[in-house]
Amino acid sequence: MVSISIEKIYKKDHNGNEVLITDENQVMEETNRHFQTVAGSVNRKKPIQGRWKEQYKPQPHINENIYSGIMDAPSYDEWLDIIRQLSNGKATGPSGVSNEMLKHLSDDCNHILYYLICKIIELGYLPKQWKEATVFPIAKPKPFNCELSNSRPITLLETTRKALISLLNRRLAIILKDNNILKANQFAGLPKQSTFEPIRIMNEVIQDSIDNNNELWILSQDMGKAYDPEIDKQQLGYNISCISKSVVQEEGVLNQQNVSIMAYMDDTQWITDEKSKLEKMLYIADTFYRLNDIQINKEKSELMMRSTTEKHQE
Repeated sequence: MVSISIEKIYKKDHNGNEVLITDENQVMEETNRHFQTVAGSVNRKKPIQGRWKEQYKPQPHINENIYSGIMDAPSYDEWLDIIRQLSNGKATGPSGVSNEMLKHLSDDCNHILYYLICKIIELGYLPKQWKEATVFPIAKPKPFNCELSNSRPITLLETTRKALISLLNRRLAIILKDNNILKANQFAGLPKQSTFEPIRIMNEVIQDSIDNNNELWILSQDMGKAYDPEIDKQQLGYNISCISKSVVQEEGVLNQQNVSIMAYMDDTQWITDEKSKLEKMLYIADTFYRLNDIQINKEKSELMMRSTTEKHQE
């Protein structure tokens, strides 16, 4: 594993010039400020206009009462089941309380913790200590070069807080699945789902393009920092280009294609048969990203294009 040492950092001054900071106190102050603000803020209202206005209105096919029980206090057995399913070997938050400790509490301590959880849900207030976290910067697959933006922060939260969130997430996931809220657009975020289905669909799309000699454009996008404070100042847009290679396919010669597909929760695959259609799709997607302060990591975007070929006649 690559390690980084934050003994000195580069920072841009008011004129946009890079300044090397070596003073220990300044380095700590700037590092703290960077990781406090790197994700920006979502606590601001935005006018929803255009094509997304209807999408953000309450949907008539969804009964709002299905969510009424999410914030109910759990039963004692439900809470203990959440604790039992916590993963072992996970890093702890600032208090140092691990999942293993929660699993081995005495009966009295379990009841005290259960009472605390019920009160938190009833009052809708998290303890101040649970809002603190430990942030560890880890290296990205690129040289660090004293640039904090070349590191990825890992935030370690209190394990008891994560257990409470797991309880709410489990309830929400069951509601979404039982009521088919996400329709067919979500493959791996709900119980008993996986990435197998989108991988199969992708393989069949590629195979169909090969079998029928159709043009195919596939762009894989990866979400970068969500809620980036600079995204509104950027001019988003795409100028699609692709390096093409001519392949001669002769009669009687086996043409083998090896396709490797990896799927992640924050990946998006844009599929179409024309470059112009792909550019239009990306323009629409960018309006959604700007609305929700989502930044696409264009360094990780990958474009795969298949052009039509002509067979040589003997």
